[in-house]
Amino acid sequence: MIKYLKITLFSLLVAALIKPASAIHVAGGDITFKFLSAQSDPNDPNVPPDSLYTYEIIFHYYLFCKGPVDYDVLADDGSTLSCPFGSRAFPNVNYPDDINGPWPCGTYMEFNPDASNSGFQVNGCYPAGNYNPASAFDQYGNFKLTLVCCKEATENCPDKKSRCDGGPYYGVTEYIYSADITLPRCSLWTFAVSIQNRNAVNTLPDQPLQRFYLETKMNNFDVPRNSSPTFSQNPIIQPLAGKQFIYSHGTNDTEFSLGHTLEWSLVSPATGPTTPVIYKPGYTYLNPFGPNDGLQIDAGTGTGGNISATPPAKLTTIMAVIVNEYNSGGTWLCSVVRDIQINVDDFSNTNPILSGIIISGQDVGTTIYAGVGNPLNFTIIGTDDDTPDQEVTLCSDDFDAVFAGTNASFPTPSGGCVTGYTATGAFTWTPTANDIGQHCFTVTAVDAPCAMADAIFAGKAVKTYCITVVGSICTDCPNSFAPEPGKNYILSAWVKENDVTATTYTGPEIMLEFLFNVGQTLHFKAKGNIIDGWQRIEEEFTVNNAAIGINVVLKNTGTTDVFFDDIRIFPVDANMKSFVYDPVTRKLAAELDERNYATFYEYDEEGSLIRVKKETERGIMTIQESRSSTRKK
Repeated sequence: MIKYLKITLFSLLVAALIKPASAIHVAGGDITFKFLSAQSDPNDPNVPPDSLYTYEIIFHYYLFCKGPVDYDVLADDGSTLSCPFGSRAFPNVNYPDDINGPWPCGTYMEFNPDASNSGFQVNGCYPAGNYNPASAFDQYGNFKLTLVCCKEATENCPDKKSRCDGGPYYGVTEYIYSADITLPRCSLWTFAVSIQNRNAVNTLPDQPLQRFYLETKMNNFDVPRNSSPTFSQNPIIQPLAGKQFIYSHGTNDTEFSLGHTLEWSLVSPATGPTTPVIYKPGYTYLNPFGPNDGLQIDAGTGTGGNISATPPAKLTTIMAVIVNEYNSGGTWLCSVVRDIQINVDDFSNTNPILSGIIISGQDVGTTIYAGVGNPLNFTIIGTDDDTPDQEVTLCSDDFDAVFAGTNASFPTPSGGCVTGYTATGAFTWTPTANDIGQHCFTVTAVDAPCAMADAIFAGKAVKTYCITVVGSICTDCPNSFAPEPGKNYILSAWVKENDVTATTYTGPEIMLEFLFNVGQTLHFKAKGNIIDGWQRIEEEFTVNNAAIGINVVLKNTGTTDVFFDDIRIFPVDANMKSFVYDPVTRKLAAELDERNYATFYEYDEEGSLIRVKKETERGIMTIQESRSSTRKK
């Protein structure tokens, strides 16, 4: 059977039969899109190929449950949707004679899940040529948004049934609708949802209920074959009062491998395209739990968008985030808004904790790099402060999909989940050239408090981890020099400033950037005496366990010219000497000893050694001098 809602052209309302008790109370959602195919305009053979582009539009829709929900409620003919709105039919609608266009910029489509001027719109710019947008619709001008999934989004303990399941506790149902739409190229398409009522929450005025508005914007003019970011975690968060929570969206983007980046920020939930919701005094979209809630969002790519906060008290509130996608050249491609509802409870439990990526005993964060052909092994650990009373179960729902066709495994060689007071998931992978790009997967750690009488739902920690596979760290790396992670080395160099009055040089600096897994950078400055205008840098350092390469950066932090010479890196338990030869005579000009101090060799016009000078901490001294001559006859 077909389950669908219809999208109709223009702003015409669709007639509906509604049960008064079935008012919609929206708890959150998001709209994403996926590129499917490109084709030519069948009505105009003169336009270039690939002038039309087909996308799947996916609308995740979360509704507050007032009572039991039947998840198999649609009529066999697909014409009636009984849940969650009550029984209603969507009759065919005839449209004006000029439906075949051309359509002006701003034409839109709308579906109406209720009779309160609510709907789904697509706003954009259609060309004035022969393209006929009505070809994307049926003979009546209807566009069907198909219901592909519906399930409960809240995860309560078995004996604490939500209202969705006939119980008394907070509950939310997820509905997923999708439809394919064919559009021409345009610098700005807007897919938007407007629905009459938000779910009542503690931080918004009680009456009247405010509208729910959600939008996603797309630029398919510059990069028409792009897909938006997707999210494996629903926007319904259930944290505990007084306890910090960290929420990950489970973000992924098929264009990460092309260098696309994401930027995240907090925005206000909206009631319309330009109108934010109105909070009660003391609450804002930046502090949806009240003052001093510690709300933060990670603005970066890949694992970006992670939300952390410490709600001070039991309440239900809302917030929203926006993620913007850019290509490698910085061109804006799309934005997606996620409208989020948070139901804070106050029973006695402590949320589990997820580590970062642990390599050789070191937590290096949630984003790392790997090289083609280099085995990558690390662990991710889930723990709980309630140990030994509760075990933790660690899983990844999207790992198999993200790493399909590779030899990667997590959290065990055969996948699945791991459970324990310290749940340790082991990741193993040897990337190939086919794996170059970024791969992000989401891990959840869930505790087991349901044996406690007051527990309503399990504590949950969610994090997204990203691995960027690179084919080569650089094209001119010295192949014979490969420092070992975890080993100690010495960096030595000589530096100089154009400042004859200086007693120490502060401008020259050598930086070691470890690639790429921890973002660690070491900074080295000159110390000791200035000898003949030069001052030495010598420092011992440890190669980071997670590094797969090192950048050596010569930096001037001052205002005068600086110079660098005799730079070398060698193991701390080794001795190193280096030699300098005259490029013309090929004679030895200098020898640098284990401490990087030079011995200079000077020659006369006949090529005979006449003087040897030694660089010391007290300056350059002559240690040998000789003259010779040939008797003339």
